[in-house]
Amino acid sequence: MNKSELTELKKNFLKQYNIYCKRFLENHNSKDYLKKQTKLVDQILIKIWKSFSVDNISLVAVGGYGRKELFPYSDVDILIIFEKEISKDEQDSISQFVTNCWDLGLKIGHSVRNIKETKYEFKKDITTATNLIESRFIVGSISVFNKLKHAIPNFFFTSTTILINFSLAFLLLKSSDWVSNNYFGLIHLYDFPLWIKVMLGILLLDLVGAYLAHYVEHNVKPLWMIHLVHHSDHKVDTTTANRHHPLESLIRFSFTLFGVFVSGAPIGVVMLYQSLSIISTQFTHANIKLSKKLDKFIRYIFVSPDMHKIHHHFRLPYTDKNYGNIFSIWDRIFGTFIYYDREKIKYGVDVFPDEDKNSNIKDLLVQPFQKYQKPTLSDENYKE
Repeated sequence: MNKSELTELKKNFLKQYNIYCKRFLENHNSKDYLKKQTKLVDQILIKIWKSFSVDNISLVAVGGYGRKELFPYSDVDILIIFEKEISKDEQDSISQFVTNCWDLGLKIGHSVRNIKETKYEFKKDITTATNLIESRFIVGSISVFNKLKHAIPNFFFTSTTILINFSLAFLLLKSSDWVSNNYFGLIHLYDFPLWIKVMLGILLLDLVGAYLAHYVEHNVKPLWMIHLVHHSDHKVDTTTANRHHPLESLIRFSFTLFGVFVSGAPIGVVMLYQSLSIISTQFTHANIKLSKKLDKFIRYIFVSPDMHKIHHHFRLPYTDKNYGNIFSIWDRIFGTFIYYDREKIKYGVDVFPDEDKNSNIKDLLVQPFQKYQKPTLSDENYKE
């Protein structure tokens, strides 16, 4: 965009902008103003953006601008996001883009980050997290934006999961100390060697704290509506692992606490189990494909990526199978193990197919209070 084009664009923009501001100050019709003002700024940014060669970068509205609440003279907050790295030419284009926006009279507040940096800032800074929650795509690479959009609700629920578990951790400490001091629980029924006590403790915590909790959540209707937040992710990856509604975090913590009393595990075993559980859930949700032979070998004892992703298939009976967390033996013992071709797996839940709602934090928070819908009973009518 040359200087004369920019001057003409600025002239037209300021003319229209001043008209909207005048109408707003005279009539105080904020709803009409916000709608028109946001649309005007969108159009200007798109026009400037398209004058540069930045196809692999996404321009995203955040904060008040992302919510379409752009009041007179407020900042236009934007995020310029890319997947991994950008070239020197692309850096220069971004710099010139921001300069052109300022030359037009837009009060641009901008950040330039890759997806990994954005995820880190989301977890570290509450202001950044709040701004990103209602981010909105403007122009550029839609695929880059979709990756960000997918990660935002997942990191939000991961944050609530961490907050709840850390807040209640003292209960685990107190409970494990009590069962150890009073020799309460199954591992204290016999004077086992230490290594057997550790193994039994981990196995029992996995059975009660994870497998049983998971089974109950799928078979009790109100609890399924809570757990549905986890299953409604349409792109399963490591960020999905702790995508739990706050109510589910409380439920799962309660089962883990129950597992401590059943097993009699001391705090060291509890911490070891929790560490193994985190590693396992990240591994089984990861967007990876092992060789089929290796995956089959792993799932004889442990939950493999394919085994758990079958559980995330969008229809029954697969959704109600493969409940295991660390060990696959519980599914084999209790008859809930199932196999399915991984190439046919489709993520989500058939009766809640709206991907936009399933990516919106507000909608996900109220999901447990929606009307229960009976899942499809078989996969027979499903066609690729």
